[in-house]
This record gives sequence, C-alpha cells and structure tokens, in this order.
Amino acid sequence: MTTFIFNTTPSLVCKPGAAADLANLTAGKLGSRTLIVTDPGIIKFGLLETTLKNLREAGIEVFIFDKVEADPREAIVLDAAAEVQRIDHRRHNARLAVLDVGHQGHGQRSEERRV
Repeated sequence: MTTFIFNTTPSLVCKPGAAADLANLTAGKLGSRTLIVTDPGIIKFGLLETTLKNLREAGIEVFIFDKVEADPREAIVLDAAAEVQRIDHRRHNARLAVLDVGHQGHGQRSEERRV
C-alpha cells in the first residue's frame, strides 16, 4: 500500500463565481501542482475554462481527472488513484493538491425537469 496523508478542508466556499476565482481563493495553499477531479459534463460544457486559465496564470500546473459519476464505482475510484500515481508528485518534490469541482444540486435539477 502506498502511504499518504489525508487532510480535510479547513473551509468550504460555495458562492457564485467561486470556481472562476479558485486561484485567488487558494493562493498560497495549493502548491505548484493541482489535480482537478470532476465529471465529464463540467469539462464538456466549458465550466472550468476560466478556472483553468486562472490557475495556469498563477503558475499552477493543472491535471484533470474527469471520469467522476454520482456514487462512483470502485473502478472509477481506482482510476483516480492511478492518476495520482501517474502524476507522481513525490518525484517532483512538490505538493499535489486535489480539488473536487462539481455542480451543486445537479441531481435535484434533473428531478425538477422530469416533473
């Protein structure tokens, strides 16, 4: 088993425009490398374009894992873990931040459309 340290977040930001402002909100906290974990729809509809641009302009190397689904199967969790290993943050002697970017209320809105 690979050893690792897991820390929960000291804060949670939920506000309009938070994703676009991610570089400012996390300044000095992320390190130089970030893995964004999200679902394919977030990428497909370009919802992270501004966020990615701002992170890269802040000098942060960005990696994306966009295979997440609601209640992910074990295979998806293992794929995400393999992605972290592929990035191999220890080799570069730099922290690797992992950010989960999703859509609040996605399931609820789906239900509302069906009604």
